[in-house]
Amino acid sequence: MNKFPLHDIFTFPNLLSFLRIPMAFLFFYFYNWNTLKGLLMAVLILLLSALTDLLDGKLARHFHVVSEFGKILDPAADKITQACFILCLFHHYPATLALFIFFLVKEVTIAIFGFVAVRRSGENQGALIYGKVNTVLLYICLGILLFFINLPLQLANFILLVSFLSLLLSMTLYLIAYIKIILFHRESDA
Repeated sequence: MNKFPLHDIFTFPNLLSFLRIPMAFLFFYFYNWNTLKGLLMAVLILLLSALTDLLDGKLARHFHVVSEFGKILDPAADKITQACFILCLFHHYPATLALFIFFLVKEVTIAIFGFVAVRRSGENQGALIYGKVNTVLLYICLGILLFFINLPLQLANFILLVSFLSLLLSMTLYLIAYIKIILFHRESDA
């Protein structure tokens, strides 16, 4: 049995998610031009990416084309965009390195536990509400840092700390949810 049939992969909402991946790299490219034109292009791409992120899930639910593939693709596109966002900050704020390392640790940890939970339960719940809240908060914090690059270092570090705490809380809540699923299905398998 094919886990991802072609009709579940090639949907309009998934196309929007696919488009966000090159948009993330284009955002990174234009932002690093360090010119007004580059910044304007980066903002335009970021706004277009945010619009496609809002639309893909709404369209998938409205037209009843929610797919297992889309439940994986959408958050993957989010993570790539977030990573590019964080990488843009390296030139301005040294503490970003710690945030980026923790971001990678969080995403790998959640991916492993999520994979085990899906294997045990047989269902992918997709992004949970605290993951979505974390994404919004992360975009707000990083957006402030990216577009107001002359912030005092203490304020910038505070914003990075808020980003870190948001990632930590999201990771903790996901781990609790996934561990509960794993333990529940371990007991029911016994």
